[in-house]
Amino acid sequence: MNTVIKKTARLFFPPITNWKFWLIMALLIRGSFFIIQLHIYHSTNGIWGITSDDDEQYLTSIENLISKGSYTPDFRMPGYGVIYFPLYLLFSRNTAYNLLIILQVLASSISVYALALIAKKVFNYTAFFYFTFYLFAVNYFTNSFDMWVFTESFATSMLIFFVYYFILYNESKGNRHLFLAGLFLTWVIFLRPVYILVPFIFLPGLYFINHKDKKKTLLASCLFLSTFVAVEGAWVLRNYIVYERIIPLTKSEYLPTYEDTYVPTERFVQTWGGGVARDYLTLDFSNVPDIYTSQFNADSLKMLHTLKVMDNTLTPAEKVQNHQLIIAKINRYTQSIKHERPWLYYVKAPLSQLQQFLYMPRIWYILFFVKNCGTQIWHFYSFLYNFILYTGFLGMFLLVLKLVKEPLKFLLTIIPLYTIIIHPIILRKPEYRYFIPALPFLILCSIYALFRIYDKTISRWLQKPQVLE
Repeated sequence: MNTVIKKTARLFFPPITNWKFWLIMALLIRGSFFIIQLHIYHSTNGIWGITSDDDEQYLTSIENLISKGSYTPDFRMPGYGVIYFPLYLLFSRNTAYNLLIILQVLASSISVYALALIAKKVFNYTAFFYFTFYLFAVNYFTNSFDMWVFTESFATSMLIFFVYYFILYNESKGNRHLFLAGLFLTWVIFLRPVYILVPFIFLPGLYFINHKDKKKTLLASCLFLSTFVAVEGAWVLRNYIVYERIIPLTKSEYLPTYEDTYVPTERFVQTWGGGVARDYLTLDFSNVPDIYTSQFNADSLKMLHTLKVMDNTLTPAEKVQNHQLIIAKINRYTQSIKHERPWLYYVKAPLSQLQQFLYMPRIWYILFFVKNCGTQIWHFYSFLYNFILYTGFLGMFLLVLKLVKEPLKFLLTIIPLYTIIIHPIILRKPEYRYFIPALPFLILCSIYALFRIYDKTISRWLQKPQVLE
């Protein structure tokens, strides 16, 4: 039995420095998930992954840039498109899509090894590497997005690469590592502009890494931000030439494909924490909680739905007037909640959005793969998600306490904390996919919490002499 255990250990737990083994293992695991998903989704259009209306906003712009010389539509920053550019330039559209998805799988596989190395370097325990590697490799909540034509897969991988090189800089003080950290973080911002504040949150870390030397910190900060300043500067210049105004990110957070009632509907839903506005496209608010004010009641909301249904019977001119009436009503209701129900608007609504952001059923449909593979696997991933979530929050709390004595460990909490605060609480956008980039770092926090619990309880108990009664 001992021989079998030793052979198994050597097979699945070789030295950390055996990078070829770990990269191949990560690719085998992530690749297996990808192949199984291909079989389940049965692509009929020649594209191996899953597409949506959003991919037009990311990739059609690049197609127009190549064919017409104009980056339009430009409602998305070109962080995703820059990867697609050489692929579409050399291959057909479907082949370019498929190669893009393969690159996502490859980057995702490499990021598994990088995250495990982060765990080893920060906590200085080999066991952290092994736990992190296998737990992240088999985590379906992140690798399911490898086959979606969305920014989440690359954004998650690039965030991991950014943190990896930032930590390497802490070890080596090498400018190359700091430059690469800045490069990957810039790429993240151009994939997911919401992370625009992250470079400045990490800047104080350079102060501690350089032993509070102000001159070295200043030079390191300039190097770290150099790529972002250069690329962002070029993007702002381009926008100024096109629109004659300063646009640092995108000119609107809403896509042109949204109908005119969508934006006021989203703002109304956000005032009481109703979740994602797309769930209310028909303006059916029949299941809302007690959100009423002096300006509206349940019958008022029923009337909104009735007005929306009337669209099908109206002329174009009448439809415009009808929409204006709907918008005026929704805006009035929104303002009344802000003024008359401040507790609901400022406290209950953000907490409700946070709960929906983290709550398992909000992402049930990305588990289509799991459900097709059996109830047991479904329950396993349901348990795994919640286990990582709760222990991860405990780990974040424990690591936040390390801020003064061990700031490098505290840095691991920044990405999950920032993601969890900015999306559901600040922006009030609880869409499930926005949580994906935070999960790898929440896994690190979870593993840290488990080791702390073990170290403080079980390991000490095992060292005590047992007294038979």
